[in-house]
Amino acid sequence: MKLQHYIMGLMLIVFSLFQTVSAQTIQEQLIGTWTFDYQASLGSMTQKSKDHYNKMDASRQSKLSTTYKDRKITFNSDDSYVQVLSDGRTTNANWTINSKNNLEFKLPNGRTIPFKIVTLQNNTLILSQIKSNAQGSLKILFTNWHLTKN
Repeated sequence: MKLQHYIMGLMLIVFSLFQTVSAQTIQEQLIGTWTFDYQASLGSMTQKSKDHYNKMDASRQSKLSTTYKDRKITFNSDDSYVQVLSDGRTTNANWTINSKNNLEFKLPNGRTIPFKIVTLQNNTLILSQIKSNAQGSLKILFTNWHLTKN
């Protein structure tokens, strides 16, 4: 019986260490500047989002393109990030990797937006928005963000 408790305790320690190492590895891979790939993100929208996008008039589609196209997100090693839109507007806030290895953007207004890391390989990052009750009415048209590391 004591041996079983010992083994279980050891397994929990090893699992905890693995989670910590995994989160550190993800953080290390994220550090740097990433550029939003508008066309790839547009192509991977859900059907509902595509239908909504296709109902927009040309000027609204153009504004959306201007807002997202070539958006840059720089992840810093101190868990801060800077997002720069193509028109020069910036957002400075924080990010973290949670216990489930999801990326969380912690906005200046206190809101946290979680994303599942779908792909993080070489210079490719694909994030998928995780819907949460805390988000309220926040709706992101691009549920999958495709980014390329500079």
